[in-house]
Amino acid sequence: KGTGIVSIYYGGTVSNCVFHGFSAKFNPTHAGYANGTGQFVDCVIRNGTSPGVSSSADYCGLGLFLDGADCLADRCVITNNRYASAGKDTGTAGGGVVLKNGAILRNSYVADNQHARGGGGVWVDASTLENCTVLGNSVIGNENKGYGVYAEGASVLRNNIIRGNVNTANAAAQDVFAAAEATVEYNDYPEDSSSVAAKGEGNIDQDPVFKPGTYRLRMASPCVNAGKPGDRLNVDFYPLLCSFFIRSIADAPPFCQSALSSAF
Repeated sequence: KGTGIVSIYYGGTVSNCVFHGFSAKFNPTHAGYANGTGQFVDCVIRNGTSPGVSSSADYCGLGLFLDGADCLADRCVITNNRYASAGKDTGTAGGGVVLKNGAILRNSYVADNQHARGGGGVWVDASTLENCTVLGNSVIGNENKGYGVYAEGASVLRNNIIRGNVNTANAAAQDVFAAAEATVEYNDYPEDSSSVAAKGEGNIDQDPVFKPGTYRLRMASPCVNAGKPGDRLNVDFYPLLCSFFIRSIADAPPFCQSALSSAF
């Protein structure tokens, strides 16, 4: 699909890195690209830009493009990455992240990214998005689907908070678009501004009740204790957030236990 500032083709892990203020001016380029196998862990990817100048190119996944069942991004923060154009009229979208062919994005925060087509935050194609917070992403073109998350094929959306994603061209909101083949369960997203063909169990549509000035959940959040039964969290979860569904406070990492239990 393109190249990355860091590209992984034959396995390996990129961890504890910050990609900041990069510009993708020519061919479709991503901050991080993995094909077949590879991991991005504990990375911050922010303030990337692309003019999307070629009408024949398919610009997408400015933050991360992961293609393959052994590709994983875990505990990453992907914010404020913006395309001025989508390139050609049809093709893959996804301003912040593209997941294809079994790739996984989990325990991550995707916010304020922009694309001219669908999936201002994340485009999910037969892949998995879980334990993520997807907020305030946007689409600037006439696309009317999935301004936050666009999921097609046999994708899985689980234990995510997906809210406040809009089309700036017409002020419309559609946080989630999910095709009939997708599994959508135990998420918090606005039903009246989403198009989900096959709703699974455990989804809610409620204010997640973040602590003011943060995206951490307050103890009173309806997302606390609302995750998929039996799911446990990664004990090394990036401590910035604590803002996804959890089955119980006892299941959370120590930092999150403290953050969720503290009075505010």
